[in-house]
Amino acid sequence: MLTYPHIDPVAISLGPLQVHWYGLMYLCAFGMAYFLGTLRTKRMNPVWSADQLSDLIFYAAMGVILGGRCGYVFFYSFDQFLANPLWLFQVWKGGMSFHGRSKRKFKSKSHSENKRNSNEKKRLNINQYSQKLRLLN
Repeated sequence: MLTYPHIDPVAISLGPLQVHWYGLMYLCAFGMAYFLGTLRTKRMNPVWSADQLSDLIFYAAMGVILGGRCGYVFFYSFDQFLANPLWLFQVWKGGMSFHGRSKRKFKSKSHSENKRNSNEKKRLNINQYSQKLRLLN
């Protein structure tokens, strides 16, 4: 039988402030996405400006965090939410889910697209969007 190691979920503890490992991983993921996005934007034909890329990363990060929290609350702890609706905002008590993050991330992507001007919207069809996703992978 396999025994799993006991790893403390708190990476850094500074008084009442606790930074968890998954929070550090989110920070690394968003930082790497921005770094790789700027590299790809500079190397390739720049369709997106630096401001548009930073908007995309910001809205995706907010979508991941808010969507993950809402997904956890609505899928796994809905009864607790009904008893105390403010519990949704008590993020220090933990709880995020993948399916909530993924749904909100795509909505935040569309919000970022809506901020672009109409000429770029006309130029950005589904084929170009899928090509951009393949380049970022």
